[in-house]
Amino acid sequence: MAKTLVPYLAPIEEELVRKLGIRDKPFKPIIAIGGLSGSGKDTHAMLLRRKLECRVGLRLKVTVAGHFVRRLARMEGFSEKDLDQFMKKYEFSEDYAERIDKRIERETLENALRNGGIYVGRMAPFTIGKWGFTVWLLVSPEVAAQRIAKSKRRPERSLPLDLIVKKIVERNNTDVKRLERIYNINIQKLIGELNLVINNEDDKEKVSEEIYRGCIKYLKDSGFI
Repeated sequence: MAKTLVPYLAPIEEELVRKLGIRDKPFKPIIAIGGLSGSGKDTHAMLLRRKLECRVGLRLKVTVAGHFVRRLARMEGFSEKDLDQFMKKYEFSEDYAERIDKRIERETLENALRNGGIYVGRMAPFTIGKWGFTVWLLVSPEVAAQRIAKSKRRPERSLPLDLIVKKIVERNNTDVKRLERIYNINIQKLIGELNLVINNEDDKEKVSEEIYRGCIKYLKDSGFI
């Protein structure tokens, strides 16, 4: 029985498991952190990585969906300086975006089963499924907008707060509908199958500790530490 929660990936998973010689569990720990725009996925992935290394001496690489996007852009013939052109093609061509999205999730699953690590992205927890420890971060559009407005990395930060909220809601609705159509899944239903669903509007350190405790239990139960 497939452990990924994405039916499209089930035959790919079966082939990978056979090729890699995996039995009941992967060779290395796998953790996946997901959530919608502005939910704090990257922040909590880095906090978790540091805590695992400092407290139990476990070093795990953090891989975000953007890493695969850049790699695929190069494979599609786009250089780093042409990345904007790649993203425009991705945003305005549904067929192209679907092909790239599916390739990203195939790459995520294969990389995770081969190398373990922490994976970050909207689809990452569903792609990883029962192969590892999966986390989903909840946050309201208003809180997400406030965080984006304070981030130096986000180009939307200069917009009025109400416009950022509007863009977040539109983007989340569009992304969820697109992903559900591409993979024939119900994201809200799948969230209920993840290991930890947590409100990330609470104190950051409190949320980080809860994620860390869940990961430690998973690591111990799985025999990784």
